Amino acid sequence: MIRAATRDVADPNTGDSVYDAWIENTTQKTPEGARRSPTPESSPKAPVGDLGAGSDFSPFFDYAGIPSVDVGFGGQYGVYHSVYDDFYWMKHFGDPTFAYHVALARILGTLALRLDESDILPFDYANYASNIERNLSELASHAAQNPDALAALKSVQQASAQFAASAARESDALHAIPYAPLDPAAAQEINRALPQVEQALLEPDGLTGRPWFKHTVFAPGLYAGYASESLPGLTDALDRNDPAALRREADSLSAALLRASARLDDISRLAHEATAPALQGH
Repeated sequence: MIRAATRDVADPNTGDSVYDAWIENTTQKTPEGARRSPTPESSPKAPVGDLGAGSDFSPFFDYAGIPSVDVGFGGQYGVYHSVYDDFYWMKHFGDPTFAYHVALARILGTLALRLDESDILPFDYANYASNIERNLSELASHAAQNPDALAALKSVQQASAQFAASAARESDALHAIPYAPLDPAAAQEINRALPQVEQALLEPDGLTGRPWFKHTVFAPGLYAGYASESLPGLTDALDRNDPAALRREADSLSAALLRASARLDDISRLAHEATAPALQGH
């Protein structure tokens, strides 16, 4: 959804789409400026970062599990949090014509309109599941020499696989909907359920030592300032070499993934029920 919106807004500097500028800015280059060949791990899509902290989305996402987005333009910004960080600097140096302010308003407006006007919210939990599985694989590699840690991660990997399977079924069920008439009441029920998948990933008691942060998949890093950390409970426990905390966080994350899987299965059922009468009519 974010990538699609940026494809439809022009970048003030290049005249191409913001998405093209985004790709250009994140493409690895050699010191001479030539493009590097993509590595096997690199994605052909522009990379969407993970939410950490440091902005107004934090209580909504980290505490309440409400799907959130933080969008902005970056660059050299040496006056941040200084006496020079003011309107004069922006008007004369940062964005003199305010063209990037306008572009950002267009991106946010496009996102808002598409969320509002979609019959079914364009949430991609299959991609979400792939990210979790990749992060788990990296964590397991990090813990390869620790048998206790690998044992604790096994249940999480099983729950993650179940979440991925449920997400794939849900994606297939939702993609079948555009080809059949959908009752508005059924669409509303599905749209209410979709954000609840995110909320199922919350741990009511919070992360170990950080009870306010309840999201089991993303949180700001314990020692990383605003930067995000994936699978924060597991990562923190491994970094501290705390077997008891690792088992507790593994159980917490496994339970969260299974709750989210059940919610995805509910959405699949709702989608099938919503389209069944129309399919029978054919």
